[in-house]
Amino acid sequence: MLREIIKNATGRDLPISGGSGMAYDDPVIVDVTDSMVAARVEMEVVHALSTKLGLYWNTVHKEVARGLHGDVEKLDYEVKRVEGEQVIIETRSVYFDVSRAVSPSEKTPIPMIYLGDRAALSLPYEIGWVHYTGMIDNEVENPGLGVSVSYDGPQMRGTLFVYDKELVALDIRQTPEPVHQEFNAATEDMARIYGDARVIRDISKPGLLAKVYAVGDAISVLQLTTVAGRFMLFRLTLEPPLEQHNFACLQQSISFFEAMVGA
Repeated sequence: MLREIIKNATGRDLPISGGSGMAYDDPVIVDVTDSMVAARVEMEVVHALSTKLGLYWNTVHKEVARGLHGDVEKLDYEVKRVEGEQVIIETRSVYFDVSRAVSPSEKTPIPMIYLGDRAALSLPYEIGWVHYTGMIDNEVENPGLGVSVSYDGPQMRGTLFVYDKELVALDIRQTPEPVHQEFNAATEDMARIYGDARVIRDISKPGLLAKVYAVGDAISVLQLTTVAGRFMLFRLTLEPPLEQHNFACLQQSISFFEAMVGA
């Protein structure tokens, strides 16, 4: 039933069966044998349930709980919802049977997105309040342009570009000049792609170049740094209406990115 609900809502046919996941004795059964894949399926279930309701969410905690027929994994997550003028933050839980992927009493790992052998890097499934939705490998047709990784939330759309333009040993702290040149090119792309893009504020800091833009009625943030010898460019856009709780989710997501790259 849940599998069909998610498929109808998102188009994603997830490898799940079993129950609703709302109680320890009615878990969602994750039908995979790889623990990392199982962790990602858990996240996709929560993402589908939350975005279907228009809710921002992020992971709080995972723990092993005792079920009727063995251990289950309880995933706690935080959601933001609005009632009238009040923003309510609450913790919800989904129970999963991941016994095919992990040993009894063990948890699934933190879900990561592997970028492939060329990049040899992994990214988190969630960046603040936005979550992984897909990846494009640009290297086949455009060597040096790396990968483009998509993230989204109810009113936020983000793309994280990881690439090197066939340059070596990129490091924003040791050799900042090529990074500044790349950021200038990225800001020119903003003006070219979005003709009405207007810089509101420069929020750069040591180890990170960043600007906030007004793009029509939307707000877009552009952040650039280097990680493991590659450029890491994150563009995150908040679509209108620009309500306070949505803007707070944007701010917290860009702060998460800053912490992730050590800026």
